Amino acid sequence: MGILQSIRAKLGVSPEMPDSAALTQALGEKLREVNRIDADILALERRLPLDVIQNPDGGEASSRELADLKSKQDRLTATCDALRRENAEALARERAAELAARWNTAEERSGTVIAAAGKVDAIIESLADAIVELREAVVTFDSSLPTRAADYGYGSSLQSSAASFASAKLRAIVTREPVTSLHTIAENDVAVALRARLLTKEPKQSGEKAA
Repeated sequence: MGILQSIRAKLGVSPEMPDSAALTQALGEKLREVNRIDADILALERRLPLDVIQNPDGGEASSRELADLKSKQDRLTATCDALRRENAEALARERAAELAARWNTAEERSGTVIAAAGKVDAIIESLADAIVELREAVVTFDSSLPTRAADYGYGSSLQSSAASFASAKLRAIVTREPVTSLHTIAENDVAVALRARLLTKEPKQSGEKAA
């Protein structure tokens, strides 16, 4: 069993806890032990000269205790260094896994982008067919006019600019700006074209009496 597995088993952490979190917890515990031993060593080193003078063994027991503490300090320091290395590797693995997961999510969402683009393509094709139909309808309407009003001399603007109007409306809808609809333009153009009828004196039909 490696260091990481041993740490997880000793701490009894849940499987959901990241390895780096378990290693950080273990490192914190060992660092606290190091701090306690450092304090014990400092206190013993200060007391040792007095023990050498006062104790019958000439401070032999205190010297052995100090050597044991320093040996334990070395072992704990090595353990902390190993835990830091393990933690660095765990963090690298977790970051790599997180990055891979984000790329996988982006790849999954790319299909939505492509599908939406295809939907727009289909709508544009339908729009193009509708514009052609509109232009043909304008030509048919214009050809049916007996005469043209002065301000309708060039015909409906929809005949030549329907695509531009449609593009402008689409842009305005996307940017939430006000724009005149093609329906309104058509109504206005037709009203102007038919206004000539009011200015033209139509011949009486047979059977009508003169006023």
